[in-house]
Amino acid sequence: MRLSLSALTPKFLLLLLTLPELSSAASSILGIDLGQEYFKAALVKPGIPLEIVLTKDSRRKEVSAIAFKPSRLSTPSDPTTGYTYPDRIYGVDAANLAARFPQNVYPNLKQLLGKKFFDDAVTEYSARYPALEMMPSDGRPTPSFKSAAALPGEGGNQQFTVEELLAMELKNIQRNALTLAAEKGKAGVIEDVVFTIPAYFTAEEKYSLQLAAELVGLKVMAMISDGVAIGINYATGRDFKPEDKPETHIIYDMGAGSTTATVVKFAGKTVKDVGRFNKDITEVAVLGVAWDEGLGGDLFNKKLSEHLLDDFLDTPMGKKIEAEGKANVRDMVRLNGRTAAKLWREATKVRHILSANSEAHASVESLYEDVDYRGTKITRQQFEGYLAEYSDRVTKPIHQALESAGLTLENIDTIIFHGGGVRVPYISKLLEELVGEGKISRTVNSDEAAVMGATFRGAALSTSFRVKEIAVHDINPYSIAVTYKKDGSSKEITQTLFPPTTPLNTEKVLPLKRTTDFSFHLTQSIPSPISGRKPRIELINQVTTKNLTGTVEALHKAHGCTDEALRTELQIRLREKDGLPEVLGAWAGCDVQYEDIPEKEDKKKKNGNGKKGKADKGEGVLDGVKDFLGLKKKNYADATDSSSASSPETTLANKEEEPQKVNVKGQEGEQTVLKSADKKYITKFEKIPLEIEIVKAGFPAVPPEAKQALVQRIHGFDQHDAARLARDAAFNDLESTVYKLRELLTDESFLSSSTPEITTTLTSLVDATSNWLYDSDGGDIAPGDLIKEKLKALVDIADPVRRRMEEHRRRPEMVKLLKEALGRTRQLVELMVETRKVEEANKEKKAKEKEEAAAAASAAAAGEGQKVDDGFDELEDKSDEQQSKGSEQPIVIEELEVELNSPPTYSPKDTSALQNLVSGITAYLDKELAKQEELPLNVDPVVTVKDLEGKIKECNEKVVEVLGKQMRAQEERERKEKERKKKLERERKKKEKEEKERRKAEKEKEKNGKEGEKEKEGEKEKEGEEKKGGKKDEGKKGHDEL
Repeated sequence: MRLSLSALTPKFLLLLLTLPELSSAASSILGIDLGQEYFKAALVKPGIPLEIVLTKDSRRKEVSAIAFKPSRLSTPSDPTTGYTYPDRIYGVDAANLAARFPQNVYPNLKQLLGKKFFDDAVTEYSARYPALEMMPSDGRPTPSFKSAAALPGEGGNQQFTVEELLAMELKNIQRNALTLAAEKGKAGVIEDVVFTIPAYFTAEEKYSLQLAAELVGLKVMAMISDGVAIGINYATGRDFKPEDKPETHIIYDMGAGSTTATVVKFAGKTVKDVGRFNKDITEVAVLGVAWDEGLGGDLFNKKLSEHLLDDFLDTPMGKKIEAEGKANVRDMVRLNGRTAAKLWREATKVRHILSANSEAHASVESLYEDVDYRGTKITRQQFEGYLAEYSDRVTKPIHQALESAGLTLENIDTIIFHGGGVRVPYISKLLEELVGEGKISRTVNSDEAAVMGATFRGAALSTSFRVKEIAVHDINPYSIAVTYKKDGSSKEITQTLFPPTTPLNTEKVLPLKRTTDFSFHLTQSIPSPISGRKPRIELINQVTTKNLTGTVEALHKAHGCTDEALRTELQIRLREKDGLPEVLGAWAGCDVQYEDIPEKEDKKKKNGNGKKGKADKGEGVLDGVKDFLGLKKKNYADATDSSSASSPETTLANKEEEPQKVNVKGQEGEQTVLKSADKKYITKFEKIPLEIEIVKAGFPAVPPEAKQALVQRIHGFDQHDAARLARDAAFNDLESTVYKLRELLTDESFLSSSTPEITTTLTSLVDATSNWLYDSDGGDIAPGDLIKEKLKALVDIADPVRRRMEEHRRRPEMVKLLKEALGRTRQLVELMVETRKVEEANKEKKAKEKEEAAAAASAAAAGEGQKVDDGFDELEDKSDEQQSKGSEQPIVIEELEVELNSPPTYSPKDTSALQNLVSGITAYLDKELAKQEELPLNVDPVVTVKDLEGKIKECNEKVVEVLGKQMRAQEERERKEKERKKKLERERKKKEKEEKERRKAEKEKEKNGKEGEKEKEGEKEKEGEEKKGGKKDEGKKGHDEL
């Protein structure tokens, strides 16, 4: 039975559709723009709508650097090895340490991800940061850093892997996001992350990033290219209608380390919605992409640093140093970590100045052998002259991206700028000359568009957020192939599976003529940046079949498949999450012929006389839901019939159920009678799923035990940082306490609240603690527990004195406030008593009025009873005022009755309670204040501020309680009065209506009576006329006769 959505009950459908929402109702998405020089992060969480994560210094981006500084703690973290965890420093604070401790600062780790130790990128990194000592990782060909700050490994090596350091930086970003969530009152777990990565990232680079995230407990939802992320951000603020012409843009992203050009098409599209409805969505599709891995801000900084070095050597001091001939000064500056860091930092500063100004001056203190560098003026024109050699490289990615998309510049609407490199005027000028100034777009935030787009994409992938629907179609820039060996041959065969620019989420079936277990590699072809060189082949995964031999034998027996007819197929897809290939399934099978039974005859066999069977009528909502969710067991005969009527299969159907074979006699258990001698047959591919094993190829995967060891190492650093922060907080508290106590020991009010003995002891302890704080062997290296003990010793002595001083200072004000509260309460009591008297007097007056009104009403009723009713004329002549007089007396009496029965505004009980409260507090205050006056100031008071606050609170709460009761009673009285007036109004209207109807009826009756009398008179006149006419006729007749 197949169940459609329309067959589900509305309540069940609602529950079914909301289950994913409930399961991840508290999810959070962290987007991270993984830049070479800066990290940007954004958070979306229920209650936090897509907000940038600030650093601890409230910056909107974090420098991608981590540093280690020796800890001040004297005791080692691991007594067995003597190792002490260093302090970790992140971001701009870490970068600022590069000039002093270049061997402990690790910046720009992105360019080392997934690289071999002897890769050109590693060599360039080592040349830029000469103070960092690099070495191969244990068990892997990737680079690591040899550092005394690292925890010793099994072989005694102290090294940091690139993934370990990057994981620490990601953990710091996660902490900042947690801080943001806590400040917004939305604290919780943040573990789902979306990364932006360059389009050229290989499988190994993506694996390294995935590993770094896993080491700190982050779950990677997706890795999307920078161009796609910027495109998503561009589309979020714009509407694209299906009837409008699609827009095609080039997203030009130049960062610190690379440049990427992405051709993106934006269009509106109408797609199927729930039921029979359609909806409009926005489509963001990548058509082509190209890049330059080495072109960016760092390359420009390198040119400037070379200019600054040449300028330094051209100064008199520089010439003097070179003339002395002690060493090659140029090489010494480049190879000295401190000097290289200072020069690079100054070059970066000059580049930023020249982006906004026409000239700049450079200066570096103690650049070389304590010699200061005071550079000459450098102009923007000079700087652009240095960059002229890169002009072709600036525009080349655009041409290559257009070529891969099959477009030209005429097909492009605009070029969208992103990244810090495009702020260099020379770069903007080159691109404007290429496409024209009118096609340059600066509509997106060049720093934050990528991270905002990535976070938006994460929210769209999550089930916890409802966002604008944007269909994203990215491409894979590399060629994906399979490499395997023929049976019985050592020759490798490479077959391209997904050519470059294949859209992600594309599936393909790979057919192979294999009858025994085999293995193959999924590979990636990486083009060389140098023209003419062959592309580099990078292994991704190794796939091995496990039960192919046994499956072939089963196919022989079950279906009579021959080896020539057998084929093995694998279904492979380009994963949308990261663009890497994944094997969805594998199977072996052969083509088998089955008799094709006509559909009408098939139905008659199922239902006998053609009537609906049980399955057609439905098997209940529960069975239908099971079928909808894929949990219901299939009907064997139905599966056979439906499959036999379908066309031959060419894709995977991962089901182990096999339809019954049909021979010329008919299906098993059924008798088939064919009148025609010609029989039709269909061919069906019968298959059996294969068991496969997928192992990472290329660089060896990090073993689980090694991964767990890295997790524990990072956790150890986290614990140390937490202890350090707690220790620093305790140190700051102790330091501020010492300063405050020094000030208090000169305050007369503090001294008067203390005894001479306590003052002497506290003075000595403050002096000793102050000396200990700044002693190199004392507070500077003391652990947090010892600092807290010192703080406790001071607080235990000083706090009692400070409390007494504070009591003496605040007591007069609190006594004044209490007396004011008592005065207000007395006034209320007087008001309550006076109100009571007035209400009693009013009640007596109302009682007399009630008696008089009742007597008047009785007299009026007696007088009316003696009158004679003269008919309707008298009733009509009465005025409305006269007719309403009879009803006024009962209303007046009723109102007086209500007023007499209403409760008093203030009850006697409340009045008495307030009177007792005032007298009790007044007696307490007089008695205790007299005692307090007799005590010296250095003795604990008998009247505390807390006691006085309690009395004030008690007094105010009782007053509020009484007034609240009065207000509620007043509201209730008003409510009842409104209801009573409404009731009286309804009765008046009812009486008026009845009176009007009575009058109307009387008038109708009178009118009808008068009309009846007129009719009678008319009839009488008619009869009289008739009689007269008769007499005339008789006289005439008699006359005629005569």
